[in-house]
Amino acid sequence: MKSNVCAVIVTYNTDREFIQRIHSLYQQVERIIIVDNGSNQNTREVLKNIKQKFPNVELIENLENVGLASALNQGVQEALKNKFDWILTLDDDSEVGPGMVPKMLEIYSSFTDERKINIAMLAPNYIILKGPVFHRSDPFEVPGAITSGSLIKKDTFQKVGFFRDDFFIYCIDTEFSLRLRKYHLKVILVPNAFLKHQRGGERQEIRSIFGRKTVVSNNSPWKYYYVFRNSLFTYADYWRTEFGSVLISIFSNLHIIAKMLLFEKNRPEKIKMILKGGLDALRGKSGKLQ
Repeated sequence: MKSNVCAVIVTYNTDREFIQRIHSLYQQVERIIIVDNGSNQNTREVLKNIKQKFPNVELIENLENVGLASALNQGVQEALKNKFDWILTLDDDSEVGPGMVPKMLEIYSSFTDERKINIAMLAPNYIILKGPVFHRSDPFEVPGAITSGSLIKKDTFQKVGFFRDDFFIYCIDTEFSLRLRKYHLKVILVPNAFLKHQRGGERQEIRSIFGRKTVVSNNSPWKYYYVFRNSLFTYADYWRTEFGSVLISIFSNLHIIAKMLLFEKNRPEKIKMILKGGLDALRGKSGKLQ
C-alpha cells in the first residue's frame, strides 16, 4: 500500500549500510528523493549504486552542504511538483520498520473525514537505544514530532510553509511543530509503526542520573551552537502563544547541558559554543556557522 507517498532523505557522508536502509524503505513508497549535501566521494559512490539498483530513486546532488532544512525543502518541492499526496522525511541513519508507512496510512484512513481535515502529519513510534519510546496500542495526538519519520500531507506545506532554512540544522522540527499548532493543525502518533532512529552524536551510551537511565551522546561543539541559537529564535517567535511548549523545551535544553557537563568530553569548547549561539541569536544572526 504505497498510496502516493514520496520519501525525502537528506544525506551527508553516510555509511555503506545506507543501501540496506533504502531496501527497507523501497517497497513502502512510490518514489525516493535523495538530496545529498556535498558528501565525500565514498558517499557519492554509494548513492550512484543505489540509483542504479532502485529505479524509483531520484538523486539531487548539492555541491556543498546547504543545511538540513534547505535540502529537505529541495526534496519536498520536487515531491510537490510531482503531485504526491504525502511526503515522508527521513534522516539517512534512520531505518523504517516493516510496514511502517502502510500502518500510518491505514490509521489515517480509519479516521472520519471531519477528523482528517486538521491532521497535518503522522509520526511513528521511535526505537532508540533503550527501545520503543511509547508502549501503547491506540494512535494519539502529540504536540509535535522529529523530522525523521514524519509523514506529512502535501497541503500542510501549502498552509504553513516549508522548513525554516535559516536554521541550517537542529530545532527545525521543533519550530515546524509549533507552527503547525499555530495553525491549529494536529500531529498523530501511530504506536505500531516503528522507526529505528539514531540520535545525533559521535557516541551513544546509557548512563544514570539520580537512578534514572538516560541516553548520552558525545556531541560535537558545533551542534550546541545550532541547538541553543535556534532554540532562542524559536522561543522569541512562540513564547506568547505556546508558553507551555517553550517552557518544556527550556527544561529539555537544561537537561542537555547537565548531561554534557556530567558525561561529555571537551566541555569548555562546548560551553563556548553555547554562549556564541546565544550571542548570535541576540544579534539576529542565523544561517550557517562560518
